[in-house]
Parts: sequence; C-alpha cells; structure tokens
Amino acid sequence: MRTHRLIPLSLLALLAAGVAGCGVANPYAKSTPTLPSATTATSPANPGEGGPGTVPVAEPPASALAASPTAALAAFARGSVNWSWRTLAATDRALAAMSVGAARQRELQAAAQVAVDDTLQRARTTSSGTVVAVAPARGAPAGTYVVVTRQQLGVGSSDALATAPALHVALARAMRQGDGWVVSAWQPQT
Repeated sequence: MRTHRLIPLSLLALLAAGVAGCGVANPYAKSTPTLPSATTATSPANPGEGGPGTVPVAEPPASALAASPTAALAAFARGSVNWSWRTLAATDRALAAMSVGAARQRELQAAAQVAVDDTLQRARTTSSGTVVAVAPARGAPAGTYVVVTRQQLGVGSSDALATAPALHVALARAMRQGDGWVVSAWQPQT
C-alpha cells in the first residue's frame, strides 16, 4: 500500500525537477516572464511618500532573515499556502516581513485587502499545503528560482467542500539583506 503513495510523490518530484530544469514557459504568455532584478527591489528615498496607494517599504527585521536563498523562498512558500480565514491578514504581514520591494508591497496590500473584504471570513476559507521543490530556474536570469507548492483549499468545516490538492508554480528571487536572505520577487505562474 505504501508503494502506491511513493510512486505519485516520485513522479511529482520529477515533474518539479523537469519544470525547473527545462525552462518550460507559459504557453499563453506573450513573452517570457521576467522578475524584477535585485536592483529594482529597493525602497523609495522617502518611504511613505510616493503618492496615493504607495505602501512604505521598510527593511525586514533580523528575525525574518533566512540562512540561504532557498530557505527564504521555501519559508515564504510555506506561509503562502498555509493559512485560514482567521490568520490570513497576519500571514500576509509575516510574508511581508520576510520580503522587500514589490514582493513586500504585494503582501502588505493583500493584508490590507483581507481586513476590508469579509468574503473569506464568511466562507471560512482555509488553505493547507507543502513545498514540493525550490530549484534554480534554467534558462532564466541568475538567481531566479522555480518554487512548486501543493495546496488544498477548504470552505467551512466540511471536507466535502475542499478542493482537490493542486500544484502551483511561482518564479521567485531572493536577495541578501544584512546577514541573511529575503524574498525580492514572487511571481505566481499557476
């Protein structure tokens, strides 16, 4: 019985390695997706100034720094697939704390949106998942990684309303910040 479970997981690992290693592109994209470089993921000269809708970009706290680029991306990925309607705003803020630039701004905006939109609360939506793979993306600029997660969404307390587990792929970058690493770009592909 256990062998049947190992075969799909082995195939899943091969799929992740294949996606990371063969430079598979989205067939519907008009061009190859590009991520902001580390130099574009910087804070404005005067945080908080920049017009309406601008989110101040602060440096992550030392506790949010990871030991390596893959550790930073894996931690970010775990957070992005493990939340509930009760924890989502806090999870988004935690993801913002471990990121910089556009990735940080996206998470802060998501946390603000969750605070004013009660759709997830009314549905009692949950998400659980795992990180399948974090690997350098071949055929992409140096420092770009493919991150594969497996996620299942639930609604309410009924397992019957849960979605089937699904694989999600993101292109991501990490950059050195002080004594550690933070996420500098996160671009979901699926």
